[in-house]
Amino acid sequence: RWRVNASDARLLSIDTVSGDGFGPMPWEVSALTVAVGKRVIVAGAGRASRVRALVDRVDRAARVADLYAIGRTPEWYLVFLATPKEFSTWYDGWPAWGGGFAAPVTTGRTDVVINIDKVSGEDLDFVLRHELTHASTLQGSDFYDKDSSSWLIEGIAEQAGYHGIPVPPAYLWTD
Repeated sequence: RWRVNASDARLLSIDTVSGDGFGPMPWEVSALTVAVGKRVIVAGAGRASRVRALVDRVDRAARVADLYAIGRTPEWYLVFLATPKEFSTWYDGWPAWGGGFAAPVTTGRTDVVINIDKVSGEDLDFVLRHELTHASTLQGSDFYDKDSSSWLIEGIAEQAGYHGIPVPPAYLWTD
């Protein structure tokens, strides 16, 4: 609902997405704090105080994700920091135990949601690189129905997640 007059238009309320199997979007149900980096837009509601503090880390993860982009790199990466409750609600949600997910929104955009209470430190950097790489390699594709290629989709994201981290010896093949 909008109030429109001669000098401006003001959004008074917004209904949530219903019936399309994909919603609600974070901005439909939460008041968000937003910070803009060089290539990223980071937003959060329940953990709004962490939004500005994490912009530089998300920008670093975006630089790695750009290395794996298929076609052009995304103009912006949109990342939402969620509490476990928000994480299990936004974009139809994922189980609250998860660390992050990529949500294909349009044919050209995949948003990222990070369960900010579940990941921290180097794990947070790994999850950011992993999920942003989904955004750069899939760019809105609905990859959930492509069972035969899930190994490649997740493999690329895992490779990006480990960017710069030495592989533990237990994962290396030896004769």
